[in-house]
Amino acid sequence: MICKICNNEFEATYKTAGHVCKPCHIELVKKNTKLKKLALEAIQNIKYAEIDGCHVVKTRYIKRKVLGANLYVHRLIARFVKGLNIRGKVVCHSCDNPQCINPDHLFVGSYKDNSKDAAKKGHIRKWVLRDNIADIRKRLKAGETIASIAAEYGVYDTAVWKIKHGVSYANIS
Repeated sequence: MICKICNNEFEATYKTAGHVCKPCHIELVKKNTKLKKLALEAIQNIKYAEIDGCHVVKTRYIKRKVLGANLYVHRLIARFVKGLNIRGKVVCHSCDNPQCINPDHLFVGSYKDNSKDAAKKGHIRKWVLRDNIADIRKRLKAGETIASIAAEYGVYDTAVWKIKHGVSYANIS
């Protein structure tokens, strides 16, 4: 086999999973250990309030700098405290509180799983139907407020604002 890192030929073993040679595998493990240490140091002093079992921080989805990259704390906790594989997945909150960093409230799922969980709990964002765009533009032109139109259609004000300013649905007349 050819190593994906150094391009040297090697004999695959169970530990290296056939992708990298043993020296490169050992180096990757060392780097991951260093990353884990830095990540744990970065999240160690985060201040939070304990409310209903949640560890609540001041803002949603806080970040910490690790090896020069700004990373989401809840993802760091899921990976390095709980040991979950988060690559290509979303880290969800069983408590539905995006400000919570309690490891016991975090779980990993696909984007589809997250959408299903949100729908089951009634957290689906509503979108403007294409059929309503012309009516919304007409009402905006007549002077009706963004807030009143948004309230009637059950969408966020920003959705109507984006229609008004051509950010969304610009190709629909």
